[in-house]
Parts: sequence; structure tokens; C-alpha cells
Amino acid sequence: MISDIIKSYKTFLMVKYPSQHKLFCNRLNNDPESARAEAVVFSLLRQYVTVDVTIAEDIITGGADFMCSKAETKFIIEVTSLKSEAVAEQSGLPNKAPEDGSTSSFRLITHMLRTKASEKAAQLAKYEMPRVLAITCEHLASDVLLGPYGAEAFMSSDTKIAIPIQIKETIEEEIHLTTDLKNSVFFRFSNGIVEPCRQSISAILLISILADSSLAVGILHPAPQYMFSSALLPNMIYNAFRGYQS
Repeated sequence: MISDIIKSYKTFLMVKYPSQHKLFCNRLNNDPESARAEAVVFSLLRQYVTVDVTIAEDIITGGADFMCSKAETKFIIEVTSLKSEAVAEQSGLPNKAPEDGSTSSFRLITHMLRTKASEKAAQLAKYEMPRVLAITCEHLASDVLLGPYGAEAFMSSDTKIAIPIQIKETIEEEIHLTTDLKNSVFFRFSNGIVEPCRQSISAILLISILADSSLAVGILHPAPQYMFSSALLPNMIYNAFRGYQS
């Protein structure tokens, strides 16, 4: 349960990082979703990935949240959260279960995710090691919005149906899905050529924080400044484009 995770994390900070403990308690009061995100990611790393996790953020200068070590490899993790109210507005999905049990249409939050990654790219660039960005969300439908389908859209940007203007006999064969890469986190068009971007981010974890569980989907950058091995997070990383060819 989230309450148990918070309690455990506060104890860890109080024993090993007293100054950070005070900051976390303040954050828990002023920005609870952000604080819970930090505690949940720490718990996932410690309990399910078995990496050594230390606090990397400096109380004065700031910085990324966690430094992780596994075997001889070190990597940095920055944690950020999406506000449930903003996700509800962006997706069109209220953050509550419908009383009549009905379902409704919704939009993916690809633009919101890309904006969050852009905000964090410069912060992660100063670390000379693999860098991971963890984006969390507590929205009721976060397991869908941040799940494998949402991760694929985040990688390529939302897809569109392309239909040729001139109708031909083979119209069925010419209709296809396409993307403009507008909200792709790791690719962009430059003079008509696809090139990598945000190379300061080695991988991204999309983490849904639900009432009694947390679900994680990972995206690996195909051409980062520092390559991140999915073997470091074997139970959390999902490469949305395993078959991608550059």
C-alpha cells in the first residue's frame, strides 16, 4: 500500500539523510503526488530490481533524485509526476469511475509526456553516465495512458490515418498509418530526415501508481549519449520498439 511505502521511505531518509527527510515531509504536505512518486520509484528500485539506491539530489543545488548501482554499473534516475487533474483534462477521462459503469472515448497524453521529458532533458545532461527519467501518474486510467500503447505513441508520436487525395482502384492498399513525429520523445524530422533527439535521456519509465499496485513500462532511446542496458531493470523495462531499425 502507498501508505506503507511512504512510511518506509520516510524512515530510510530519517536514518540516512536527515536533511532530505525534512524536505520530503514538506513536499508531502505541499505536493503530495510528487512526494509519493519519489517514494514509489525508490521502493520499486529497492524491492523489485535489487539495485543499490542512494539519494543524488543536493539540498542546495538540486539535481536528479537517485543514484543507482548494480554490479559495476551506475546510472542516474530523475523522478517527475503528472498531476491527475491535468491528465484528466488532457485525456478527457475523469479521475473517477463512472457511476453507471459505462466507458467513454479518450485521448492519449503524448503531448504532456513529451513536454515533461523536454523539461528534464537539460537537467539530466550533466551526468556522465546512463540517465533514466521516471514519469509517474496516479490518475485512475494511468495504466492505460502510460501502458504499452501509450508508450508506443510516446516513441513515435500519435499516429494518423493517411488517405491519398486521388482515389484509385487500389485505395485500400494505399490507406496507411503515418506520424509527423511532432510529439515523439526520441525522434524528430530535420529537413525531411528522421534524426534522434533528447539524447541526454537514456531511457524512460512510465509508472502508473494505483491504489494497491504500481505498473511500469520502459522505453529505451536507440541512440542516447550514454547507452542504458535493459538488463539493469529486467522486471521494469519494456522496449516499445524492439524491432526498430535505424
